[in-house]
Amino acid sequence: MNDILAKSNPPQSLHQHLEQVRNCALQTLSPARLYAFERLGISSLAAKDLVASAAWLHDWGKATKEWQTDIQTGKEKLPQHSLTSFLACRWLLGESSNKMKPEFLAMSLAVLGHHGQLHAGSFQNNNTNISPYWDVWRDLSKELPIFSSCKDLKTPFPAKKLCTMI
Repeated sequence: MNDILAKSNPPQSLHQHLEQVRNCALQTLSPARLYAFERLGISSLAAKDLVASAAWLHDWGKATKEWQTDIQTGKEKLPQHSLTSFLACRWLLGESSNKMKPEFLAMSLAVLGHHGQLHAGSFQNNNTNISPYWDVWRDLSKELPIFSSCKDLKTPFPAKKLCTMI
């Protein structure tokens, strides 16, 4: 998994990057922020798990064949990865929009908007072909705190079906 890149200059593996972002995100959880979560009915422990999970999921879209090919060949403009990361998040949670717990929906939307793309018309001209490295996603999923035990990720289903989960 270390050959899956998140950044090219200097090179940083996706795993290293996700670990670094998760640690930084957890450091932002001040007592006041944790109290705000508790006022919403989310315990401090659950809040930490949600923040750590969102940080861990935010760049899974970089673990696609297209993104890796472009970063490894030095392409200047890389494909967007937020939508693919969001779809991975939704797929992993295995819940449809109308049944999703509000905190999981918030986490998914944080992943989707982590580069500020949430606005009217976002992603409408997106033609990204989702070709994830499923084995990498499986390995990464083992480090998600939101699952008490990692569920076995099944054979991938078509991108069109992933898109219906939005």
